[in-house]
Amino acid sequence: MEAPSRPTLFLVSKPQLDAAASPAAGTDNHGELMNQALTCAEFGQKLEAVRIYKKIVSENPRHFQAHYNVASLLMGMGEYEKARDHFLAASNVDPRNADACFWFARALEKCGEYPMAERQYRRAIALRPGHAETHYHLAMLLDFKMESYRPAVREYEIFRGLDRERDPQGAWGTARNRIQDILARDRLKIIARRPA
Repeated sequence: MEAPSRPTLFLVSKPQLDAAASPAAGTDNHGELMNQALTCAEFGQKLEAVRIYKKIVSENPRHFQAHYNVASLLMGMGEYEKARDHFLAASNVDPRNADACFWFARALEKCGEYPMAERQYRRAIALRPGHAETHYHLAMLLDFKMESYRPAVREYEIFRGLDRERDPQGAWGTARNRIQDILARDRLKIIARRPA
């Protein structure tokens, strides 16, 4: 399983947009603008799509799909701080959305905000415990950025149990190798501490 490098845009039909346009859904009637932004993004006009999404969220700060989509585009453009802010807004609009939490964590990690990223990965796991990719990225964060090896091993093991592809050349194999490396390092530390 190779994790995607950026989130995918919410592609929604006109009836879905109209259904989501109720005040309870936190959206206004921005269906036409959403369609324009999606079309721009689809044809590689990312800056124009970002501009349209930002217009929507300036008019309605609780528009989940616009925040999520603009954040997705910004992640792909390497604008991690801006993406982080929009994923935060999306996760505030819909705090039960595991994807928004996951991508908020990814953006935080890219910004170097590791403890906060860890909290958001754990929040995403609480919302969707069986999501292998979240466990994998949490393990990588703990392992390489926070040097918290034992918790990383636990997350790698959970990931390996959930990953259906079991590709020895992909993430599954990486997790297996990291577990072996960490456990071997721990054994060497124990041997080195023994009195002669």
